[in-house]
Amino acid sequence: MPAVDLRKELKFDAKRGVWWMRPYLGTNAVTRKPIKPYHSWHAESEEEALALAQAWLNTIAAAADMHVSQRLDQLLSRYIDTLVAARVSPNTVKTYRSALRRYVAPYIGAKDPNALRPFDIEGLYNVLLLHGALHGGGISPSTVLKTHWFLRGGWKWLCTQGAAASNPILSVKKPSPDIVEAVAYTEAEYAKLQKAIMEALRQPAETPEAIFRKNAMFAAHISLNDGERCGEVCANWRADAQLARRNMHVSANAIEDGGRCYRREKTKGKKFRNLSIDEGLCADIAAHYEWQRTYLTPAQQRNPHTFICTTADGGIMRPSDVSEAFADMRDRLGLPRGTSFHTLRHTHATWLLMDGVDMRAIQERLGHYDVSLTLRTYSHIMPGRDQAAAASTARRRAVMEDYQ
Repeated sequence: MPAVDLRKELKFDAKRGVWWMRPYLGTNAVTRKPIKPYHSWHAESEEEALALAQAWLNTIAAAADMHVSQRLDQLLSRYIDTLVAARVSPNTVKTYRSALRRYVAPYIGAKDPNALRPFDIEGLYNVLLLHGALHGGGISPSTVLKTHWFLRGGWKWLCTQGAAASNPILSVKKPSPDIVEAVAYTEAEYAKLQKAIMEALRQPAETPEAIFRKNAMFAAHISLNDGERCGEVCANWRADAQLARRNMHVSANAIEDGGRCYRREKTKGKKFRNLSIDEGLCADIAAHYEWQRTYLTPAQQRNPHTFICTTADGGIMRPSDVSEAFADMRDRLGLPRGTSFHTLRHTHATWLLMDGVDMRAIQERLGHYDVSLTLRTYSHIMPGRDQAAAASTARRRAVMEDYQ
């Protein structure tokens, strides 16, 4: 932003009794028009008006600089800063910063956003798929897709700020995500796991570490029985478990941000859902509440906003710690190393499919934003789908033969 001579620019309107100015702050890189914002103040003296004018210039310096800097990486960095201010999930912010640093800045970061076309963005995606970061190999289609969503949102913001005339990402075909087939526990592994969890829940727990482990095992028990994500189970309040109605209300996620963990009123799928739970799980939750009387205060026990699974002091559990506790048990049981707490969710969905539950119902239960995601993840385990296709063909052929 060019220097402004306040004493020269500041004017006094005697008719209205106000001080005002319309300084020149540079040229808009998109419209090529001069940037000359207007502002006025009521002040008792010229010195007071000058102080107010200087404070105003300080507040708009960053915005004016937006139109001066035309490096894409610098502008997108500002976009990420706005996401932080808007309290967007720290995981999303971390993903976007990584995408900017590793995949965008090295290739097109120095470019003016108005000089880039859809062809350039598609070229970037192809380079990333083949070569990845400058010092690594190609990256997965899912990672390129995350970069695509980052650029799409960032360019949209640049357009609203006047730093870009159009959004080329809108004309770019989004990369197809990886087809990741869900890994679930087998019947034998499921039986071993369920037995170990129930045995752990029957054990006494007096130390903070033991209380934590027992709550972590109960979190695993819930996920195995209703398909919730680890962060969702950790964020569940007692008020969410509507035992009389056999319903679990899922509307929040446990977010880890550096050294703190907090409950955020939004799930990964960005919508709440109500899960029907069976009578057995309701009884287990009631029994869990009864055990928690040994370490929770009476006030915490009465509070509907006390977490279902808690730390020894009644606080929120960090999903990473719960996942680590589950991994320890997995290793003790000799379960496959490639499995994790999230495998409990996959196992729940797998058994639903094996029992013939409708795919749309499973999508809604899991909180997937689109049924196509559910199909991509679980279609390989749909029972007898190929045999059913063959049987359908045979029936159709038999009907046609009747007409001959």
